[in-house]
Amino acid sequence: MLDARRELDWTRFAFRLEEGLGELLDPAPILEAFGDLLKQQLNYDYLEVSRPEGALGEEPDTANWIRNDTGYGGKLLSIILTPGIQREMRHRRTPVLLSPSRKSNPVENPDLLRIMNLQSGILLPLRQGDAVHGVIKIFFQRPATWSLSQQKWLSTAAATLDRSLQRAGLYQKAQKMATVDGLTGLANHRFFTEQFHKEFARARRYRNWLSLIIIDIDYFKHYNDANGHLAGDRVLRKVASTIKNCVREMDLVARYGGEEFALLLPEISGENGVIVAEKIRREVEAQPFRNERRQPNGQLTISLGVAQNSPHLKSHREMFNLADAALYQAKTQGRNRCVFAK
Repeated sequence: MLDARRELDWTRFAFRLEEGLGELLDPAPILEAFGDLLKQQLNYDYLEVSRPEGALGEEPDTANWIRNDTGYGGKLLSIILTPGIQREMRHRRTPVLLSPSRKSNPVENPDLLRIMNLQSGILLPLRQGDAVHGVIKIFFQRPATWSLSQQKWLSTAAATLDRSLQRAGLYQKAQKMATVDGLTGLANHRFFTEQFHKEFARARRYRNWLSLIIIDIDYFKHYNDANGHLAGDRVLRKVASTIKNCVREMDLVARYGGEEFALLLPEISGENGVIVAEKIRREVEAQPFRNERRQPNGQLTISLGVAQNSPHLKSHREMFNLADAALYQAKTQGRNRCVFAK
């Protein structure tokens, strides 16, 4: 291989790889551990793991993982394969060897290879059975030759990495399903309650503001009965996205139950919470909804109750009850309005 005087212990490497990746359930640590172990085994100069974005439910920025030890290019420059070799890799069961003597260059940006002085490489399909989930690109600043045995060991390593990433993807998907409402994509009741408890304790400890807004769609049962549950589901999704677009990334929006939503605003006073609530109310009121004219008030609207934390509140449940009472007051006063529990 890279050093003919030294026989690499591939069996030991495979064992270390299985052991090192076996307990990890997040793509980033898995890729870091794989990169470290492979570096010890091969002393490569450039490693890239490329996967289709979102294929495993991961965040897009983990789709391409790069370790660049060449001293050039940093981590921002990816080695891009030509469309032809990308198609070929979807069906390959064996590695593709890269060297200066290769007649066809499978790299779309070969100038990058010259800048980083990369002279040889190998492409490994990330596969399980017939399914290919990406490509591992390994490059060296020196010539490299590969025996069939070594290629087989590398393919085994790629399969181990792929299994670990698949397992992590399934775990993250299960975690997401446990915390996210399937219809709206917002946080679910259980997750919101857990976070509310933590945020209330944090705000109390550091004497920060915390506001809670509870939102209810006016006459939603009437809309559902008049237009059907599919139309009702469309309303729930549209109201959810409208709320989400009105708040900060750090704010927590949840479908609390049925047609009710809850919004947690860290470091926001009740007065400012009312400003946010009014913005949401106006945005929903301005949205066109199918068949909204069948509603009792001729349009689809929401009612909102707002509460803030204060020293006399002993728990997050008391704060929730205040916001819930304010919501009830908004509905009894005619709906399509916001009430602040002072």
